[in-house]
Amino acid sequence: MRAGLLRTRIVIQSATEAADGVTGATETWTAFRHASAQKIASPGKETFDQASVSADQVVMWKLRWISGVTEDMRVLDGGSGYADGLTDDALVVLGYAIHKINSVRNLSDRSRELRLVTTQERK
Repeated sequence: MRAGLLRTRIVIQSATEAADGVTGATETWTAFRHASAQKIASPGKETFDQASVSADQVVMWKLRWISGVTEDMRVLDGGSGYADGLTDDALVVLGYAIHKINSVRNLSDRSRELRLVTTQERK
């Protein structure tokens, strides 16, 4: 993998449950790993459902191998500033794009390159 292609700084976040006195549990996202990646965006699509518009964009990320990444995590790209513990709305205000991980692939089963396929969440 050529380092020159890894131009985008991303944050891989994992969800944790914290006890809340009101609702029982609150989900918070914390940084699992910061990494450099290559972003490969595909054309987006819009769907109309019950008088509302939904827009999705599938993005593929190529990065060096990171052990422990699962489909329960998410990817943040863009933005600036500290991202841990912030609400999704605050992340969008700071310029972050939030991507839900759909698949995690170990290319060639040699634990050298990781490929993530994500869907950008629109807020």
